[in-house]
Amino acid sequence: GWTSRLTPAVRQEMTMNPWATYTPSAANPWTLRQVGHLYRRAGFGATFAELEQGVADGPQKAVDRLLAGGPADPDFDRTSEYMASERSLPAGTPGVQLAAWWLSRMLRTPHPLREKVSLFWHNHFATSLAKVQNARSMLGQYRLVYRHALGDFRAMLREMTLDPAMMVWLDTVASKKGKPNENYARELMELFSLGIGHY
Repeated sequence: GWTSRLTPAVRQEMTMNPWATYTPSAANPWTLRQVGHLYRRAGFGATFAELEQGVADGPQKAVDRLLAGGPADPDFDRTSEYMASERSLPAGTPGVQLAAWWLSRMLRTPHPLREKVSLFWHNHFATSLAKVQNARSMLGQYRLVYRHALGDFRAMLREMTLDPAMMVWLDTVASKKGKPNENYARELMELFSLGIGHY
């Protein structure tokens, strides 16, 4: 694995305290390799100029920069909103347009960490256009996870319980008066929050 590429001193240090804050040292210097790893884990990669800037900044400033995201880009926001508009993404369209729209955001975003964490939450809540059959609802769910991506999980979970895509995905729409479909309640506790055996 990747640990085989570390020096024995670094491996020993990690074994002793794997959660210690990274501090560059002669045995484990802050290099393009470390910056590249950071940008791959907290985003979708980096340009060579961004890698060089990360080395010059040092680890703390590089992490702070990723957490803060780049400056707002009105052109990016305007283009992204147009691509997601009713004209470009009407209700009921296949997921190809929506997937292309999100991929475009991931490639061009001024805040790659937020997009990557949004992708993580999308995978965590695991809905799909295959069952939801409505691109507008899936777009709404993306916006929900993007809004809460780096924030409060409890707030995101509460909003997710009212999300139209989730209601379809976990059969809440099949509920009848006096006979609610319990699939979402079970999944909410078992998969999305508490885990098996904790509710």
